This record gives sequence, structure tokens and C-alpha cells, in this order.
Amino acid sequence: MLDKFLPDLVPKCKAEDEVLRKTQDLLLDVAGPIAMSYELVWQAKENSQALDLSMLFSCLTRSLQLLGNVNNHVSAKRRPQVLNKIGPVCLPLQ
Repeated sequence: MLDKFLPDLVPKCKAEDEVLRKTQDLLLDVAGPIAMSYELVWQAKENSQALDLSMLFSCLTRSLQLLGNVNNHVSAKRRPQVLNKIGPVCLPLQ
């Protein structure tokens, strides 16, 4: 996380940090369902109970959906950089 005093010391840092912070938040969103999956497996193991596969499947499905969301976010942020390197004439393709 960006320290509050950093933007004053490093100009233009805040704008770049916003994109990275959003990406980091999206990545952390994936951790929730994965942690829940881990907890389900752990509890089943500790209590010698059957694993609730439908709940596990639901958590893993959600984590994969969120991971796809992160990938889409990164692709959308990379696209203007790539188009800019190809040439300014391609920038309207964003």
C-alpha cells in the first residue's frame, strides 16, 4: 500500500499506484474463495467428516471467475501501452 507521504516525494507516483492498487485488490479478492476452500478441506480432515464437494466446487468456481476478472483488468491496462508502442495511429483502437 502506498504510504501517504510518498506522492509528495515522488511526483506522478499516485496515478501509477492507483492501477497497481486496483490490481492488488482484485488479486486479494481471489484469496477469499481459496481460503474458504482450504478451510472446508481442513475442517473435514480435522473432524474426520466427509468433504462437502458442492461447497468446495462453488468456492473454486468463484475463485476462477475472480481470477479471470484480474486477467481482464491487466489486459485492459496493458492494451493502451501496446497500441502506443505500435503507433499513435492505433490508439483509437482502445
